[in-house]
Amino acid sequence: MSLVSAETVFWLILAAAVIHVVEEYATGWVNIVNKLHLPMRMSMRRFTIINILFLALCVSAAIANIGIPVFSLSIAILVLVNGLIHIAWTIKLRRYFPGVASSILLYIPFSIYAYYLLIEAGLLTSPIDFALSIVLGVAWMAITMTTQLAYARQSE
Repeated sequence: MSLVSAETVFWLILAAAVIHVVEEYATGWVNIVNKLHLPMRMSMRRFTIINILFLALCVSAAIANIGIPVFSLSIAILVLVNGLIHIAWTIKLRRYFPGVASSILLYIPFSIYAYYLLIEAGLLTSPIDFALSIVLGVAWMAITMTTQLAYARQSE
């Protein structure tokens, strides 16, 4: 027996995303990222726009839910990849990186649990759908990173 239903897990991912964005904002993610000398600079305006779009995707996945499992699971992969990036930065910097707490406590467990629930419920039986959800989730993150790099080059 599952602790939550397959229909509920995507709402939990949305809640985790809200908590994650609040954690990043409250702990100065924008300032810390700008001090890393990456090829892109982040403004609070861009941070806000990106996170509004991100949360809109999470809302869409929660609404689509098990009706469009590939799409909803792609958002689970998006937050999983985002969480792994936060963990990688924490390891690289050897200190807390804003967003890592919600990544470890919420993103990673909820993402894995979403796959478990949909497989258990018989809603994700095709290896192609499984792979497609992963590819699409990674693509969401790649779009975000590519857009940031393109914006940075345009600003130079």
